[in-house]
Amino acid sequence: MCDVGLRFTRALRLMTIPDVLQYLNILKTSNSIRLCQLVSTLISVWFTGAGFVHLVSYLLTVSFV
Repeated sequence: MCDVGLRFTRALRLMTIPDVLQYLNILKTSNSIRLCQLVSTLISVWFTGAGFVHLVSYLLTVSFV
């Protein structure tokens, strides 16, 4: 059996990008911080959801074979 795990949850670490950019003084205005938070949240949820769907589809195909 292939190594199946929850490694797709690493995509949730993308949500910390706005904090890092703010710490490095790349993001200065509140609007840019909010926009970056929104985009990073959408991307991380999208990647995590895709990984979960991939995991479930893999587990369903393995259980029926």
